[in-house]
Amino acid sequence: MENNYNCAIKFRCYITFLFLLLFCHVSFAHPFLWRVSGEHEFYLFGTIHLPDPSVTILPKEIDDALADSDVFYSELDLSEENTMLVRQSMWLPDKKNLYDFLPKDLEEQVNQYLVSINPELNLEFFAKQKIWVLAITLTVLEQQLKYPNHPPLDTVLYNRAVALGLDTGGLETVDEQLEVFTTLTTDQQLIFLRDTVEFMQSTLDDETSFIEQSLNNYLKGDLDSLMSNLMPYMKDNEFYEQLLYRLIDNRNLNITNKMLELLKLNPEKRYFFAVGAGHFWGENSIHSILKERGYTIQTIE
Repeated sequence: MENNYNCAIKFRCYITFLFLLLFCHVSFAHPFLWRVSGEHEFYLFGTIHLPDPSVTILPKEIDDALADSDVFYSELDLSEENTMLVRQSMWLPDKKNLYDFLPKDLEEQVNQYLVSINPELNLEFFAKQKIWVLAITLTVLEQQLKYPNHPPLDTVLYNRAVALGLDTGGLETVDEQLEVFTTLTTDQQLIFLRDTVEFMQSTLDDETSFIEQSLNNYLKGDLDSLMSNLMPYMKDNEFYEQLLYRLIDNRNLNITNKMLELLKLNPEKRYFFAVGAGHFWGENSIHSILKERGYTIQTIE
């Protein structure tokens, strides 16, 4: 299952989009695709880091924008070398496993959720993962099981860019992207895992699943509804306030600065930047930063 877990980590490491999972098979109505103009011209695309065919079958607008570009950059460089680095970051040290860290009640809670997903699953399958990795894995587990051999949208975009002969790269290093989680204390990771399990359990009996609502909002291009649907996961306390700042606001600034640096270095090239859709929402979004720096953003439909 390691390859599937890798898909889960490669794309996000922002909690918000780790919850966008399952069951929807409608097509894109309004992709999160924008043309940016100003000192430089380039494309922005808001991704969802999932392998569901409803998002991995690229609409014509995205394919045309890729074909019109010279360079493709996603959050991470999705080359095989980087993939190996991501994998290596997921596992506990030798002779350590999750049973060494999880309180008995949390262990039982995780097992209950796993059984609700698939009666044959239990914590033993994940015992070598780090605590924060298990939390992320649980949010995408159903989709991984449903589409075990399907690459996530980010990888589909990367493969398409390679096929078109585009230069490729990443806006963040593996260490930069995973630092939000790798610097959490054990106690903080346990809080994160416990809250994640409780949240995922709470969504199981909804008439319209949380995941289905989120994915539908993404496919409709409704960013406000998408993020409003995600926010209940984030508890109103200092831990999540800091976590969200590090996951979203701080990274938005760093990612935008990296984009502009690349554009200045290669002004003759047309760039296509693919970043998780949550980074384009809110007053500290990538869009807001670009507008403050004189850029105009136009939706492509």
